[in-house]
Amino acid sequence: MSLRVTRSLAIFAVVLAPGLVRADEPPALSRRERGDLAIHARAILRQHCYACHGGEKNCSTLPILEHPKLIATTNPVPFVAPTKVTGSQIVQFIEDGSMPPGDRPRLESKEIDVLKKWIAVGAPSFPVAFDDAGTLRAMLDDIATHQDDAANLRYFSFAHLVTDKGPPPDLVKADGDLKRALFRFGITTPPVPVDDSATLFRFDIRTAGWDKRDLFEKAGGIYPINTYDVLLLEYPFGVAVSGNKRLDDYFATAKLVRPIPFLRADWISQALVNAKNESSPLAADLLSLTDLSAALQKEGRPGIGEEARMPYGPKARPFGGQSSVPAALKPDARTPILPFDAWYSGDVHADPPPFSVIAELVDMKRASLKSVTTETPFQLKVTAKKKMRYVLLLVQADGTIRVQPTNKDGLFDADEIFLTPAGSASFKIASITSGAPTANEYFVLFAAEMDEPLPLATIIRSRHATNPNPKEVREPLQRFLFPQEKTKQFDPSKVVRKVIPIPVTSG
Repeated sequence: MSLRVTRSLAIFAVVLAPGLVRADEPPALSRRERGDLAIHARAILRQHCYACHGGEKNCSTLPILEHPKLIATTNPVPFVAPTKVTGSQIVQFIEDGSMPPGDRPRLESKEIDVLKKWIAVGAPSFPVAFDDAGTLRAMLDDIATHQDDAANLRYFSFAHLVTDKGPPPDLVKADGDLKRALFRFGITTPPVPVDDSATLFRFDIRTAGWDKRDLFEKAGGIYPINTYDVLLLEYPFGVAVSGNKRLDDYFATAKLVRPIPFLRADWISQALVNAKNESSPLAADLLSLTDLSAALQKEGRPGIGEEARMPYGPKARPFGGQSSVPAALKPDARTPILPFDAWYSGDVHADPPPFSVIAELVDMKRASLKSVTTETPFQLKVTAKKKMRYVLLLVQADGTIRVQPTNKDGLFDADEIFLTPAGSASFKIASITSGAPTANEYFVLFAAEMDEPLPLATIIRSRHATNPNPKEVREPLQRFLFPQEKTKQFDPSKVVRKVIPIPVTSG
């Protein structure tokens, strides 16, 4: 029943090298090294000791994964005495062979070395479980010590990477990936670890220039979201948390566009940097908003219509990327915060989806279309087995969004319908707004069962200037938003978002 810590232990080569430290002399380690020692020590204790000390057998009064009880000084000889390797009962028991008991496998020498080094550096703590509940507690405890800055504090977590199966994760690499992704924004002060295991990080969005809420407008007025909120709109792993007053107080202070307390740190790295180690389109959008905020600051944060000079918008970004990729969401029994507003992903629904919707482009003879030509009529065929309400959006090649009224007036009452614009027999794309010979436009269909009414989308636009050069299309960012609260009007788990690409060729 031994835990074989192989590749993951390589990062501790300098720590474990013989002769570098005496048994009771704490070595000088970084926060990452201390955190990894805590994670590795927990993994070893869980593998060799948990069955009797807290697991299925539970034949001991000492729960091995409850760190405060491990280091308690109530016993004459503490089970774990921080910084005192030879004064810790656990080391004595392991070395005299009394633990693990009976014929249970002995610890390997590398595992014993990890435990000794962990004790030598002060036995940094670890949670009972690396789960969302533990991460949330650590986050709220940290906020309690930084109340004056709470409005601008955000949190990133690696805790979900630590599992009870397999070796501990390579958090040195994960840490580096996160720092490199943020460095692309000129962020030289990285997020700060707030727990001993260094899996939860505090990030002050002011250091990135992501805190201002005057970057977007709606109908001539400010729509108060900031650059960090754009990340939240893309995040696919949000889960609603209720009944926590401390968290509710934080949400009221931070004014997040979505009630998501922390983000997976590895998701941030992947969302901002692509497989070729290049900045992603989302990262480029965030940089554009950062530049916009700096320009507004230079002008003294003017109101709508009072700007003298603003930077041009970013390059037009295809909605949903080049292909539509469903979000992989497994929220268990909890209510997911689904990214219906995401720009860089495709279909969105709970897992499993509440119902199936199939949508495709067809010509006027109702044959399937792979693409459409400008000025050529077409329709949208939608198939579902239930009566539904729906909202249809059209996203043009330059990122412009509009709510599309249709011939069915938002009601689906048959197994198969053919959608056209209200008062017209067909859709028709007059021209490609980006000026390119080919482009992708998109229908975005939101559907819910008949007794689940859908709200209208809120369409917002960044305060960027429009580039007058038609050879380089640079437009303000546009986004659509739906309310995410679970109410009688809108239950996100009962809604399906379907993205239908419209490949367009100039006629």
